[in-house]
Amino acid sequence: MTRPHGFAAIGPGLAGLGPVRQLAYVVPNLAAAMRFWTHGFGIGPFFHAPRSRQTDALWKGCPVTPDFSLALSYWGDMQIELIQPNDPGPSFYRESLTAGHNGLHHVCVYTDNMVEARRRLAVAGAELVFEGKLAQGGELLYADPGGDCGFYFEILKPPPFLLTLFAGIRHACAGWDGNDPVRPLG
Repeated sequence: MTRPHGFAAIGPGLAGLGPVRQLAYVVPNLAAAMRFWTHGFGIGPFFHAPRSRQTDALWKGCPVTPDFSLALSYWGDMQIELIQPNDPGPSFYRESLTAGHNGLHHVCVYTDNMVEARRRLAVAGAELVFEGKLAQGGELLYADPGGDCGFYFEILKPPPFLLTLFAGIRHACAGWDGNDPVRPLG
């Protein structure tokens, strides 16, 4: 039996890498999106970085330096990431908004083994669309699983400092009392 190309083909192969840790949304207005999540769902606080750049990155094989704002929070153990592209031209994040996909951009899993992650992507027939390096040995990949999935699949090899940062944010969100809904990241 031949499996169709798409998320169904990627799921079993990548499930062994670990659970989904993050839901990420590309939004046209970060402040409005944070208000929506805090007021509509009671999720917060959001930790906000008004300017972030991904260096040492490739989008569809071409060098890029995405410029974006981001905010992070937790809904229980699930990280919520909100991303607003700042660069005016074509970019990995702006592509979603231009195509009318204001919403879920990617889901993310963590791994310690990027070689195995790349192998599983290849076996699943997923197209690698973005890859980048992070400080202290971290890496990330985004793949398009094809079909009608509608979002990307991110695989993150987080360096220890990033795991510590995420744990601090998760802790702040677990005891959030509704005050200070937007806080500086870092």
